[in-house]
Amino acid sequence: ALENESAQLLALAIKEGAQFNRLLTIGRQALLVSPKELDLILKNNPSIDKSYINKSKNQKYADNFFKALGANELDVMDSSNYECASIIHDLNLPLKKINKKYDLVFDGGSLEHIFNIPTAIKNYISLVKSGGRFIAHLPANNHMGHGFYQFSPEFFQRIFSTKNGFTIEKLILVEYGPIKKWFEVKDSYKSGTTTHTINKYPIYMYIQARKDREVVPFNKWPVQYIYDKMWDQNNQSQTKDSAFKSFGARIKRNLLNIIPRVARSIDSLYHSSLNPLYSLRNKRMFKKIK
Repeated sequence: ALENESAQLLALAIKEGAQFNRLLTIGRQALLVSPKELDLILKNNPSIDKSYINKSKNQKYADNFFKALGANELDVMDSSNYECASIIHDLNLPLKKINKKYDLVFDGGSLEHIFNIPTAIKNYISLVKSGGRFIAHLPANNHMGHGFYQFSPEFFQRIFSTKNGFTIEKLILVEYGPIKKWFEVKDSYKSGTTTHTINKYPIYMYIQARKDREVVPFNKWPVQYIYDKMWDQNNQSQTKDSAFKSFGARIKRNLLNIIPRVARSIDSLYHSSLNPLYSLRNKRMFKKIK
């Protein structure tokens, strides 16, 4: 589905060079944006076709909104035709033949429901033309039970990398609390850190990646930064990190032997959103932009 935040970000993508002329959506996108919110999007993006925005108001699906963004060809891929998809394909299975490549492939909340993730991602990559974009708006945190998966930013940073022919233009977390908060996510290899993220409200992730060249993806399977760093024996900082962690582990073991209940309570508080290192307040990983 297309929500207010993803609609805003799609409109911004036009200013950053994204083309919507030939568009593929994964599943037909419901439009969960009010007429007032559509007016605000139009006000902030005057280049958008107002006539299609007006047609979008009170519509169930986002077809006219995509046309307002410049979609002249709009295809919908789904595993069934219950919402009138133009391409019927189960993304758990490889696409045998690519008849068309797209300026933009948009997933507004399908990937978490597809069990065979590597095959689905390969299909997405194959459907984007060189110079085109893959854009997705997917669950990142506090969605357990919604689909098979919820995703970490690093999952997409390792997929849409130069090794696979892509550049990530934007990776944003939107926290759906009483006040919506947007955070830009830094790459672990650039920030030199990684973290678990613990927070109170659902988080969705917006990914915008440009395909720079055709590459057969996953000639080598991605590895998380933390393990890549751990296995790199030449990394000088690893020795310091290990010494610090070993010191902390010794204190924890000693406390567990003396006052186990208190030690477990302290440990649970440390690994909670009260600790900035484990929250969206971690400035080494996240930058608040809205």
